[in-house]
Amino acid sequence: MQQKFNISIWLAFFLSFCITTLSKAQGEVLAIPENSGEEIGLFSDRSIYLVSEDLYFSAYCKESPGNNSREWSTVLYVELIRWDGTKVTQSKIPLSNGSANSFIRIPGGINSGNYYLRAYTMWMRNYSPYGYSYLPVKIINPKIAAIEPGPGNNEEPAFPVVSDIVQKLDGVVVSDLRETYGKRTLVDVGIQLPDELIPERTSVAVVPVGSLDVQHSQLKFTQHAAEPISGEIEFYPEINGLTLTGKLMDAASGKPVPDAGMNLSSYSSAFYFSAVKSARDGTFSFTLPRETGEHELHIAAEGDGSDSYEILIASEFCNKPVTLPYVPFNLNHQERAMAKTAWLNVQLAAKYHEEAPSASAMQVPAYPFYGSPATVTYTEEFIELIDLREFFFELVYHVSIGYENRNPYLFINGQGSSQFYPPLLLLDNIPVANDEQLLKIPSRRIDRIEVVSRGYVVGKNKYSGIISIYSNKKDMAGLETGEANDFFNFRFYDLHDGSTPGFLHPGVDSNIPDMRNLLHWQPGLADTDRVRFYTGDAKGAYQIVIRGVDKQGRNSVYMTGKFSVAIPPDTGSISTNGAN
Repeated sequence: MQQKFNISIWLAFFLSFCITTLSKAQGEVLAIPENSGEEIGLFSDRSIYLVSEDLYFSAYCKESPGNNSREWSTVLYVELIRWDGTKVTQSKIPLSNGSANSFIRIPGGINSGNYYLRAYTMWMRNYSPYGYSYLPVKIINPKIAAIEPGPGNNEEPAFPVVSDIVQKLDGVVVSDLRETYGKRTLVDVGIQLPDELIPERTSVAVVPVGSLDVQHSQLKFTQHAAEPISGEIEFYPEINGLTLTGKLMDAASGKPVPDAGMNLSSYSSAFYFSAVKSARDGTFSFTLPRETGEHELHIAAEGDGSDSYEILIASEFCNKPVTLPYVPFNLNHQERAMAKTAWLNVQLAAKYHEEAPSASAMQVPAYPFYGSPATVTYTEEFIELIDLREFFFELVYHVSIGYENRNPYLFINGQGSSQFYPPLLLLDNIPVANDEQLLKIPSRRIDRIEVVSRGYVVGKNKYSGIISIYSNKKDMAGLETGEANDFFNFRFYDLHDGSTPGFLHPGVDSNIPDMRNLLHWQPGLADTDRVRFYTGDAKGAYQIVIRGVDKQGRNSVYMTGKFSVAIPPDTGSISTNGAN
């Protein structure tokens, strides 16, 4: 507990030093430090993939000058891109203790070619994208004859590039590894790491021989690649999870709108609601919950409708242009043989195995953001009334109808200081006006009404309670919203622990073929550990590759002796000590 407390103090001091003290004299625009203080290290399970396969990766924040903490940014953005920066697929994953492990699914419709896996944080977007982490990967699509095209006008990277040559370390001890194993056989080996390697940042991949480049790692550009894009901070570090940022502008004058109330909520499914105020420069920021998949959100500026606002939302991923080295696609003899076998395995696996639910699929949270309501009233349980005015008057406990200048409004019954505040009124989890238009909605268009009868606080806003109304068709029952509203889709986390699912015992007696191209992927080790996995039905030569980062932040590699999967298995055993 004391360590976490000290880290929090350090973060507060560091951010204060790097941001606040560097602000301009007027105090309106914050200046940016010369270096981001963040650098991402990146490993993948292989270097060559077939389309529709999962690309497993392990990432970590390197210790950089000016930032010795591994607990600054807590969100990592990972993308598969082409040489010209065109995005193929994207993912957001949480960083925990400076590390992240997950996978991305390679789309089935892309051309064969050399691509790049890149990773960065929100804070790093203030700097050149050439300072991100780039890991070359080769992707093969046997269904499409086309090859990923290269530059048409001799385009070159904006900065010189060098490959990050990995350091080969002696001292890794691998014991109990046999030369040959049978199909669906347990492989149980011991692994002991030298003191130079950080165990939790050491990965183990068991892959076909030739599918992983153990000589090179990610690309590095010149030191100028990490310089700031401008002198002002545009993206702040996500130290508490995912954020949504933007700027509120006056539509008529084009000027920022300061100190304006903003609210953000999940549409229909009520797992999230938050309210903030825009800053002096019109910017705003919302911290989002730890949800998965894509959800429809609603954002609005509070007001009486007399003002005309424009809400600008920052892009979820980096859109800055990059030009990376174009590497012509070709396969050597070993790669062709391996790809032929791997593609057969992919097709057989697709025939016999059901598709697992995608981590990006929409997940519907079980509970609304306000927890359990005091009452829930379903309209179908009662005789049909004309409109919501009659329904609230007759049936909804805790809520009454009041009048001001003959205009009706809803209020929550009860006593206490919270009753001096208005209720938070939601329709399909979107704030709506507490007026006659709402009460005129036909009750047949409403599914249920939930009431929180006690005081509730959201940000700096205080409410006497919450009245949450849900329509039958999730269409806000036809009620029109004002102009300062925006509905949009937002991608939350792709959560996965990074280990290969279901790759333990595949079932010796099963008639379903086990045709895996990746036998095992383990993104973290203990100081002394054993690695256990089962071989599949695909015969051939495999290798165990142990990669990690040493205490100086350098990528390191150790490749064990190869083993084969065949029938009958050889009963001999070997012990491997050191790099091959």
